Amino acid sequence: MSTSSVCTRIAKRLVETSTAKELYLITDNDLRKLGCLARINPQHKEWAPLKLYMQSQVEVAAFAKHGGPDGLEEARLRRIDTRTEARKKKRTSREAKDDEMESRYERVKQRILAEAARPALEPAGKDVSLSVTSGYCFLSNFC
Repeated sequence: MSTSSVCTRIAKRLVETSTAKELYLITDNDLRKLGCLARINPQHKEWAPLKLYMQSQVEVAAFAKHGGPDGLEEARLRRIDTRTEARKKKRTSREAKDDEMESRYERVKQRILAEAARPALEPAGKDVSLSVTSGYCFLSNFC
């Protein structure tokens, strides 16, 4: 066997931190207990190094934490249910807020239409325009 084929087989059994946390539902504290290979980050060489873990070690840690493969699967299902419920709650909250804004809009619209339909309260036969000779201007603060 050549060295490159051995490296390739080992590389297929390595998982990144994010993948380990997502698939096996383990935390950073759980991963700290495991050994890792640190590599230069492929996204940007100055960022934090990429940590690679042996998949078999990650599985053992996940099974120990969740009580075996069945426990891990139940934990995954619980996580999916929790996220689904949170999304439903957020959507209903958003819909309630939209309904509230719609009803407020309708109330303001009705009030504006009612004010527009109401006749103006002007004295009959009198000129309500401002007279310069009257000496009084209700806009005196603004003139």
